[in-house]
Amino acid sequence: LGRNVVVQGGTFYNEAVLRAFEKEMGVEVIRPDIAGLMGAFGAALYGRNKAVPGKVSALLSREALAALAGLHGTLVFLMGVSRLEELSARLLAAGMAPETPAAVVSEHMAVRGILADIAEKGTAVPPPAVIVVGETAAMDVGGAGQADG
Repeated sequence: LGRNVVVQGGTFYNEAVLRAFEKEMGVEVIRPDIAGLMGAFGAALYGRNKAVPGKVSALLSREALAALAGLHGTLVFLMGVSRLEELSARLLAAGMAPETPAAVVSEHMAVRGILADIAEKGTAVPPPAVIVVGETAAMDVGGAGQADG
């Protein structure tokens, strides 16, 4: 192993797992603020790099998005910052509670709020970014680069 070891994945939010890994490997590791979202963030970067200018892709129809608003869980959207206002408006119109926790996370910045205000707050986050809507967005994972609202 090198001297700079970076860990990723939600498992490393667990301090015991992180410290056990450091002890076993004999090195101090770096855990990015977005360790638990790095897979989704990587997928967003891949999508950005493969994007065709002037083309739009979507995996969900408007009806499917409306159906998601009624689920109890956390929703994660990749590459949607430019449509954050529309996305949050559609989730609200479909009945998702305005006080639902929400976050916009990029490589260097994370902004948290609620569904009712995340479109305004999220404009501060440069793409590519991951949009998280649900209880997971309210988790305090600590670290620099986060702005709470």
